[in-house]
Amino acid sequence: MSTKKDLEDERKKASFNVQEMTYLLDGGKQKSEEKQKFKDLVHKEKAFSKRDIIFLGRSDRYKRALERSQILAETVNKMKLSDEERTIMFEEVDEDLPLTTHYYLFVPTLENQCSEKQAKKWVPAARACKIIGCYAQTELGHGSNVRGLETTATYDPKTQEFVIHSPTTTSVKWWVGGLGKTSNVCVVFAQLILDGKNQGLYSFFVPLRSLEDHSKLPGIEFIGDIGPKFGFNAMDNGCVKFNQCRIPRTNMLARFAKVNKKGQLIQRSGVSSRVNYGTMVLMRANFVATAGVTLAKACTIATRYSAVRRQFNNSQNSHQEVQVIDYQTQQHRIFPLIAASYALYFVAGTMNEMYNDMMDELKNGKDVNVMNQKLALVHAISSGLKSLSTNMTSDGIEECRKCCGGHGYSQMSGLPYLYATFVHRNTAEGDNMILTQQVARYLFKSFKSQASTGQENKINKCNVSCEDDWVQNKEHYVSAYKHRVLRLVKENHNKPFDEILIDIAQLSRAHGMCVMVESFVKNCNHQGPIGVVLQKLCNLFALHHLEQDAAHYLEDGYMSGQQLQWIRNSVRKLLLELRPDAVALVDAFNFSDHYLNSALGKYDGDVYQALFDWIKEEPLNKSDVVDGYSQHLKPLIHSKL
Repeated sequence: MSTKKDLEDERKKASFNVQEMTYLLDGGKQKSEEKQKFKDLVHKEKAFSKRDIIFLGRSDRYKRALERSQILAETVNKMKLSDEERTIMFEEVDEDLPLTTHYYLFVPTLENQCSEKQAKKWVPAARACKIIGCYAQTELGHGSNVRGLETTATYDPKTQEFVIHSPTTTSVKWWVGGLGKTSNVCVVFAQLILDGKNQGLYSFFVPLRSLEDHSKLPGIEFIGDIGPKFGFNAMDNGCVKFNQCRIPRTNMLARFAKVNKKGQLIQRSGVSSRVNYGTMVLMRANFVATAGVTLAKACTIATRYSAVRRQFNNSQNSHQEVQVIDYQTQQHRIFPLIAASYALYFVAGTMNEMYNDMMDELKNGKDVNVMNQKLALVHAISSGLKSLSTNMTSDGIEECRKCCGGHGYSQMSGLPYLYATFVHRNTAEGDNMILTQQVARYLFKSFKSQASTGQENKINKCNVSCEDDWVQNKEHYVSAYKHRVLRLVKENHNKPFDEILIDIAQLSRAHGMCVMVESFVKNCNHQGPIGVVLQKLCNLFALHHLEQDAAHYLEDGYMSGQQLQWIRNSVRKLLLELRPDAVALVDAFNFSDHYLNSALGKYDGDVYQALFDWIKEEPLNKSDVVDGYSQHLKPLIHSKL
């Protein structure tokens, strides 16, 4: 039974050019070629091999991650790589490195929130890794409730210093990536206290460890790693407790606000206090992109394995077992997830554009109202999409694992590692359930504003008149998604907030789905075979989720039972139409075997040999007689009792 031939045959069925689809996903041929160049750099470095990672303990994982971090940082500096080029290399290494938060949270925070003078002092050093930083926001007692953070920064006018302090156990900074053993400085979110009055949250540049010997500095009562986690164990998530830690007045990040020598708070006129959340918005936008890539990885593994795995005889050919991917149930589980991966790729691009536009407005804009409106919009959308996309991907990875049967449970499938590494994002940078409230508040406020100006949208009924309408005119399902959002807003905007939290979660998801569907529709409008298959994927994504949420459209009469039946029929037809393109669609993500690190997802399809070869590297298999036999098994076997 040649599993290699199965994938070769699958690739011959493709209706479109895979390389052209890769170019589209990457943003063009030139970007694809540049990405491949930096991927090749990673593949040539032996230290980046991931093959033995599943056999390593916590300490060895961290030491390996430090080595990789050093190699990457030195490569970035030596080759003078751009942020985009560096990101390509970090993504291909595909490890939770201690420098990740330094590059993707600490440095952007300095660039976005420092004054010009501060930026000249700290940013070049940070980019060169002369200082290594982290982003200390979350505390032991507070995560999503940022306003409830307890760490204080009290100004002492006598010495012109801020005193950073952790007044309680619950105020200890916790879960901070890179803080445990790596970082020597950090940006600390703390309550600013001036003359005994709390002025709210601001950011401060706080040294943690000596640049000479890495020992903790005065005022750092305790700093260390928070211990083993469900996953992400090469990252030294850490904690720090401050005890009257003194820093210069000029260490308050001062692009938008500063404290003068007299202890007076001076803010940039009219700028919303929410500008300090810019880094959070960036992180949430990045989570959406990561969700798309991670779900695509899971789909690639599950699709390729489903194409080579055969179970039970074909009724038409008793000598040939059926490819698992030919079972309708398998298609119904995997193909909508492939469509979701593409949807996430596209909406991540939309989210990135919105973030860059927002930051440009904050840095250069002159109309304060426009600034605050954009910040509120991007904050709401990023919150909703972060919640939706990470839930979608976490659930999708687990579904892909189950689609791979028993072998999916093996670490060598790559799926357990993928799940354990990704799933923390459901609670990181804002718990997903809490974030839904941010979306609802924004939507309720916008609705009331429109209603007061007579711009309130009216609810209509679905006007689909035949089955083909659903796939031939995308406006029908776009309107359905908009209807659900509008209906939930209208029903709940005047109710007590605490009594509608379940409805709010539904509203946030509905809004996020609407944004994703509109983004997909916008991005699938291409000519030729690629356009055709993207249209099918877009239709499958939109209609599959309409079918899953059918009750919402039936209970208020927006959609009839017949219209829902047409959706079901369309979904099943789309599964059949997409079947020949399944392997090609995941090939287009252009993931290397190194990146997937999966026996089941190998490009050549030789999955069983890969599994058999890999288990030979299991430390338990290094000797025929296991260590411990003489002490524990032999006495039992040869006991005279």
